[in-house]
Amino acid sequence: DQGTLGPDLVGVASRYGRETLRLRIMDARKLSPGTIMPPYYSTDNLFRVGKKWEGTTIYSAQDVEDVVEFLMILGN
Repeated sequence: DQGTLGPDLVGVASRYGRETLRLRIMDARKLSPGTIMPPYYSTDNLFRVGKKWEGTTIYSAQDVEDVVEFLMILGN
């Protein structure tokens, strides 16, 4: 069992708009400074990043848009 660290994503698009979902994926710290969710499309204020990954993001811009689209489908 992976546990329940995050919210149920079913219907998430009915609770948050597209822009809010995008921002949460890109860097949730901008909305919730104490979050444990990693920033998937930001390199700002990161610590203990391996040399190989310095200056790189977890997701590409297209990956972010793909996740947003998937979450929007869950809202229907």
